[in-house]
Amino acid sequence: MAVAVGIDVSKEFHWAEIKIAESGTVLLSRRFDNTPGAIGELIEQIAAAQASHGPATVGIDVLGGSPRSVDTGCYAASSTLSMVCYS
Repeated sequence: MAVAVGIDVSKEFHWAEIKIAESGTVLLSRRFDNTPGAIGELIEQIAAAQASHGPATVGIDVLGGSPRSVDTGCYAASSTLSMVCYS
């Protein structure tokens, strides 16, 4: 199996959803504040999902550029990181 992660990034908070890729079963869907601690918690959640369900592909939807704390941490936690940036 594999894990799909989608993150919608904004200035104040981020929304993340973690799913089992093959079935679409949602493992987590919630808001994370834009703080190092909350981003660290999200990275831990991605790592836990990978441990249980296989490698993760992470897509980050950003308006106006990527926040370094989110993309760096998710890259470290996942097998694949895909960036979708709009300006």
